[in-house]
Amino acid sequence: MFNDLKGIQGPRDIKEREESVLEKLLKIEERVVQEYVGKVAVLYKENHDNIYLPLYTSLSSALPSYTEQDLQALIRAKANNGYNDKEAQVLGIYTGVLLHVLTERCEQEKKPTVFTFDLNENEFHYLFYFAKRAGEVTVRRVKGNRTCSLMGSYGGQVEKLVIEQNKGDGAAWSAGNEGGKIGTLLINQNKGNCAAWRAGSDGGKIGTLLINENTGSHAAQWAGSDRGKIGTLLIIQNTGDYVAWSAGRFGGKIDTLALYQAGRNTGESAEANRIVTGEEALKLYERLMGEMKCLKT
Repeated sequence: MFNDLKGIQGPRDIKEREESVLEKLLKIEERVVQEYVGKVAVLYKENHDNIYLPLYTSLSSALPSYTEQDLQALIRAKANNGYNDKEAQVLGIYTGVLLHVLTERCEQEKKPTVFTFDLNENEFHYLFYFAKRAGEVTVRRVKGNRTCSLMGSYGGQVEKLVIEQNKGDGAAWSAGNEGGKIGTLLINQNKGNCAAWRAGSDGGKIGTLLINENTGSHAAQWAGSDRGKIGTLLIIQNTGDYVAWSAGRFGGKIDTLALYQAGRNTGESAEANRIVTGEEALKLYERLMGEMKCLKT
């Protein structure tokens, strides 16, 4: 049997295996959650100012080179994590910073900023929380609350955000708020309450906000209110109460509010330059979907 060992050379210098990009991002995530979990506050502005901004400042140049696929791998690795609510918020902010930095790096390198993330119905709360900068982002099949909430807010900018087949409350909650801008926000086949609640409010701006086949109450409630502005707010085949309730109020502005089979209390107390329903709203929906091609990916 010792003959089998002939040809085996003596000891060699063994080089330590280099860490993968995913391993590096996971190590950073562990430190981030430990450092910032004690700073999570009730007020969202405090979380933006005291967690998101300093985290972005410290990581924007320190992060390793990573791709959309690396970010997808991180998200899947941290899905179903069992974190408590404060830990989940910090993790969500970390993913928001990663999306922000990746977008800026791609822009600098003149690469596309069209990203798709599919969680295959795994659980992840606060995904892309507070992400201030993004190009065209599609998030599919997330099981979790506050998906993409406050994204594009506080002076941020997002070109197009699509949330498809999400299961959880608060999808795009307060997205495009506080002076932020979102070109197009589409929530498709969502199951959960408060989808796009206060989106485009508080001085924010959204070009087109479309909620299609949503199941849940309070969709787009207060959207475009408090000095906010929405070009077109369109809700199609919603099941739930208080849809677009008080949208466009208190100095807000909605150019067109379109509602088709949108549920009970539809448009109650809402204000808009033009309100369309029935077949006119359905034709507007078909035209917008044809123009955006959001679901043809």
